Order: sequence, then structure tokens, then C-alpha cells
Amino acid sequence: MFNKLRNRFLVVNMVIISCTMIVAFVAIYMITYRNVRNDIEMELHRVSEFYRKPDGYAGEPHKGGVKPPQPFPNDGNPPPERSVSFALRTDADWNMTAADSRFDMEYEFYDLAIQKAAAHAAEIGQFTLDGNRWAYSVQPDEAGYSIVYLDVTARQKIVTNLIYTFVVVGLAMLVA
Repeated sequence: MFNKLRNRFLVVNMVIISCTMIVAFVAIYMITYRNVRNDIEMELHRVSEFYRKPDGYAGEPHKGGVKPPQPFPNDGNPPPERSVSFALRTDADWNMTAADSRFDMEYEFYDLAIQKAAAHAAEIGQFTLDGNRWAYSVQPDEAGYSIVYLDVTARQKIVTNLIYTFVVVGLAMLVA
């Protein structure tokens, strides 16, 4: 009789503790996810503002296609330090006309990035390319589109690692 009551009490306590942990983990995850998402959007906006300055683009079209990306304009305001970003301009048919990047990237990479942005009709979006997670912002302009890309791989890993941490901590707490 007492063993049966003790076992029921143990099961009820385990269910209550498990539900409490799940609710707490979901709340923490949602808050962290929202903060990371807002951080990405703010950083993307800040990087977009840098590239959309009147002299922000260094790349210009030329006869053989697109001129190789040039260094950032030397106006005393470097791009945001923490960001791995680049900007592309396209015509109305999504063909690249200019590129502005401080990194040496292949034109195929730029073309794939343009295709990913063109495939979604969103002003802001994300996609994975070559193992990295990129956020982008598309703005129509007089010649076509201005697209700014921001590497958000590290920020996405924070959210992924949080899930793994919750699983390990939850299992350890249930075992204990």
C-alpha cells in the first residue's frame, strides 16, 4: 500500500518537474531566438545603411561583365567591424551589375546568392550557402535591386547550441 502510494507520488512529481522544465526551456529558447533574430535584423539594417550611402558601392559595371570588387570607399567610416557582409547590385532581371565586398569571393558564389534572394519575394530573408547561413535585405532601386548580405552563421549556432544544452541538462536532471 505504502509502496504503491510512494510510486504514484514519485510519478506525479516527475511529471510536474518535467512539465516545469519544458515550459522553462521553451520560454528561454523563445526569448533567445527572438533576441538573436532582432540582433540579426538590426545588424542587417546597419550594414545596409553603410552600403546604401551614395558612395557606398565601389564596384562598377564594365565591358566584360562585372568589375572585380574594389576596396571599400575610404570615407573614414569603415563597414561595421563584426560583420562579414557584401553588397550586390542587379538589374531588373536579377543580373549582377556591381559588387562591393572586402572579401575575395568567386562570381559563382555571388550568382548563387543572387538566385537565392531572387527566389524569395521577401524584402528580408535567410538562406544557407556553402555551409554558411546568410541573411539578406533586398531594396529596389532605379536600375534594379540592391541586395546586402550578412553572414549570420555564428548567431544561428547560438540557438542550435542552446537546444543541445537544454537536451543534455534536461536528461541529466531527469536521471538525477
